[in-house]
Amino acid sequence: FYTYQVNANYLNEDITVEDIPKFWDFVNQVFKENDIPTVLSYYAYSFYPDFPIHKVLVILGRERVGKGTNARILQGILEKGYKPIALDRILTADRFQFSGILGANLLVDAEVKKNYRRGSVIDWRGFNSLFGGDEIAYEGKGKEVTGYVSKAKGIFIGNLPFFKVSNPAAIARMIVIETKD
Repeated sequence: FYTYQVNANYLNEDITVEDIPKFWDFVNQVFKENDIPTVLSYYAYSFYPDFPIHKVLVILGRERVGKGTNARILQGILEKGYKPIALDRILTADRFQFSGILGANLLVDAEVKKNYRRGSVIDWRGFNSLFGGDEIAYEGKGKEVTGYVSKAKGIFIGNLPFFKVSNPAAIARMIVIETKD
């Protein structure tokens, strides 16, 4: 997966993450051993535009562990198709909640807001449609509303404690990984 994205030459031998010690050490410092294959598989999955798996990766943990650095590494590898997004805008049904995502392959929110004001209405329909292969009403600023089916993958990074997610469809679309302490 990784060699495809970075246009590497194929060698006569298998290359594993152990062959890149700096990256391997970083991954081992951030993630628990059981979660590393899931994280690396999702990263690799995010390189390809049309995989049909409708899941998002949610990385949670304490501050200053390396969660955001993971997002910056992916941004460096993905020269095009990486777009920032704010989960807050999607959940609060902002009129332009999907602006700027057209053609995105990977949507990343590196600082998920963990608290909402009392009485705030959290609406998961936009999230579920965006990452569920459903048609969404896309309205770019100054443009007509059009239907758009996003094939983007999502990575959401937040600190613990995280806000309660009570929508079954949203829960079904999430792969939650907790970082090491």
